[in-house]
Amino acid sequence: MGTDMNIELGASTVPFSYNIITTNSVDQPFDYYCVLCFEAVYHPANPSLKKPSPDDIWEIIEFPLCLLSAETNTIVDIYHSYVRPSIKTTLNDLCISITGITQSMVDNSPTFDIVWKDVQQFLLKHSLISLVDHNSNCHSFIWITCGNWDLRTMLPLQLKQSGFDRPKFINEFINIKDLCSTTVPSSYNIITTNSVGQPFDYYCVLDFEAVCHQANPSLKKPSPDDIWEIIEFPICVLSAETNTIVDIYHSYVRPSIKTTLNELCISITGITQSIVDNSPTFDIVWKDVQQFLLKHSLISFVDHHSKCHSFTWITCGNWDLRTMLPLQLKQSGFDRPKFINEFINIKDLYMEYYPSTRIRGMKDLLKKLNLKLEGRHHSGIDDTKNITKIAQWFIENKHPLKLTWKRNG
Repeated sequence: MGTDMNIELGASTVPFSYNIITTNSVDQPFDYYCVLCFEAVYHPANPSLKKPSPDDIWEIIEFPLCLLSAETNTIVDIYHSYVRPSIKTTLNDLCISITGITQSMVDNSPTFDIVWKDVQQFLLKHSLISLVDHNSNCHSFIWITCGNWDLRTMLPLQLKQSGFDRPKFINEFINIKDLCSTTVPSSYNIITTNSVGQPFDYYCVLDFEAVCHQANPSLKKPSPDDIWEIIEFPICVLSAETNTIVDIYHSYVRPSIKTTLNELCISITGITQSIVDNSPTFDIVWKDVQQFLLKHSLISFVDHHSKCHSFTWITCGNWDLRTMLPLQLKQSGFDRPKFINEFINIKDLYMEYYPSTRIRGMKDLLKKLNLKLEGRHHSGIDDTKNITKIAQWFIENKHPLKLTWKRNG
């Protein structure tokens, strides 16, 4: 139903915003910054040489992190550990004099393999890396160093020496020294890790079906007294990297205010009274949806109202997320979470790329793209899969799936 629905309760003209926009109040590109500065021991293979050799041995001996919140501009947590070297276990005098780290300090410390696992748990605790795949980050954070050595050279070298794969979440950082200079280096830019150059790693595609009970059936336009309730809640999670559906959530929903479906709703959606009677109410479905998003690390493990910035929503129209979901949340006694405050209306995005084309709805857009309509139109799950096919066409044709709407405030 959401795909062709043009009714909006008190909606104004839809603004367009195609930048990756964060929800924090200070307009920083990330919610959190992990600041680090390693100390390492260096054993030259040939002390007579005055320049580094590939045979030199480097090992991290101190691993500190300060987690800085962009919203509050405060340190919210600290991780710190000394590290016992494994290849050359004895520190040299030069290392001790420069770092102040003594032999006894490293002898009583864990080896890098243990420290690295602890670091990942620290990042996971703050929902900075994926609960499912520790190699990926949730794009709510980036690293800050003072120089390129820590993350471009030392950590990759240490990971290789210790038998770990290089995770994606160390593939970008800010060298704050270069940032303060006149020329900003490429390491400052926000670089996506997926291969197709999409601004998000995941897209949650949805298309609600809802029942409407008009307060005054004789009126031909919506009234604020009309009662709307979601009766089908489908989501397809689309990976930008693989351009495949990685998971599906689907539930019918039992309405709570007006429990009986009207004939118009049944005829349009194909959803029967017995289907909704045997389905959970919205309060249960909404909690299940949050658990589904949490499972894929798309919302914060700590604060379910925030998202981890690896995903956004895709709809075919503005009604689903601009009107219907906020209305349903309010009716069901839930606060409006931040993670529904931006989305892509794929119909509007297509017309942005092809301004001479006018698209009336999902079926029209499928026809334009020579894509077949699968299933029943106005079945929420079928329409969601069809909209996902459209999104896959965008990815396949190298069209960035960019935001078309963001809520102010």
